[in-house]
Amino acid sequence: MKLEFNPQRIVKNPGKSFDIFSQKVMKSIKRQEKVDASAFSCELMSIGDVFEKQGKKPVMNKMAQRLAETLVNIGDSNLSGIIYSFLIKFNKDNAKIAEQIALNALAIANRQKDSIHIMARSYDLKEMHRIVNSLPRDYKVPFSMHVSGFKYREIADRLGLPLGTVKSRIFFTRQRLQQELKDFV
Repeated sequence: MKLEFNPQRIVKNPGKSFDIFSQKVMKSIKRQEKVDASAFSCELMSIGDVFEKQGKKPVMNKMAQRLAETLVNIGDSNLSGIIYSFLIKFNKDNAKIAEQIALNALAIANRQKDSIHIMARSYDLKEMHRIVNSLPRDYKVPFSMHVSGFKYREIADRLGLPLGTVKSRIFFTRQRLQQELKDFV
């Protein structure tokens, strides 16, 4: 598959650019053409950068996950794996979303009985858990509760801590994860 990089097109409308990108990928697969993983990754990252600059990360997450799911359903788990690896890195500043994406990727790999991707996604989760578990209990517990869906106020009430302390501990843990995972994907 030949991907033609057009930065002006992406900046004007990253959603449309992603749709065009997706269509090119799907056409190539239907024609049984080999998709260049490097070009695929570069185009994905370029579009992701624009979504991020425009503050539209959730839109990129949704579109990319939909493409990954489609790719798995038609039997291309390699490109799907690239998308999920990209999304984990793309969302490294939000551990809750990154972990959910890793869990989705693991569920897809399990469904497809794809042992290589099962191991890769399991490693992603294990690495995140290793970093969080290496933190002192005072930081690990509030962060784990936050990732599990508790609100700051609920965590503060349950742990008997001031709200500001809970927020700063969760912020510190996010920073630590971001620092540790910067070269992760």
